[in-house]
Amino acid sequence: HHSLPDGRFVSVSSPIGTQIVQATGCAMASKMRGDSSAVLASFGGAAASSSDFHTALNLAASFAAPVVFLCRNVDLPGAASAGPLLPRGSIAGQAVAYGLEGVRVDGTDVLAVLQAVAAARDNALQGAGATLIEAVGIGPQSDPIGRFRTYLEARGVWDAARQEELDTQLGARLDEAVAAAAAAPGPVRDSLFVDVYSELPWMLQEQRERLLEDEDRRDV
Repeated sequence: HHSLPDGRFVSVSSPIGTQIVQATGCAMASKMRGDSSAVLASFGGAAASSSDFHTALNLAASFAAPVVFLCRNVDLPGAASAGPLLPRGSIAGQAVAYGLEGVRVDGTDVLAVLQAVAAARDNALQGAGATLIEAVGIGPQSDPIGRFRTYLEARGVWDAARQEELDTQLGARLDEAVAAAAAAPGPVRDSLFVDVYSELPWMLQEQRERLLEDEDRRDV
């Protein structure tokens, strides 16, 4: 799970759906501070069946939190699907129960998704509250990147030569990143216990001590 603090991108948590209610909390805090910013929470279709999803929508509605919920409801082989858990099929329609705006959009259309998110963000910043966007995909044959590339080529702003140059540049950057990661030393085992608590609870302190004792025995 990656994060980018400078880009204001926060990592998701491993349990499905937890980032939805966390995003709502961030939006509530932003509103209390008077910040002119909105929060975007992205999640898959299966997360719309989690308890955190409903908690987040209820909190967002109660506090008019400036948050945009973006659900990627894509039917892909092997992917968790919300279909069996939502017999009526519409995730965006659930927004109505909480008094929120619900929007369905073609998830394979980059510009349509961008427009929907931009409108939801503007509404949130104007005090209109949260929006639930359902970006619907139609299976493995859908390729949003390829579709957008075809659009740009038709407009004359992209071509095969530029694509090849971009692929070469990105490939070089990836190779550099992989080489740097391979050359970097591994984390020390003691780092398992840092950056979580300012003061370790007793059970973690005992685990840390046992770990260090094991390392000492290996060094003997």
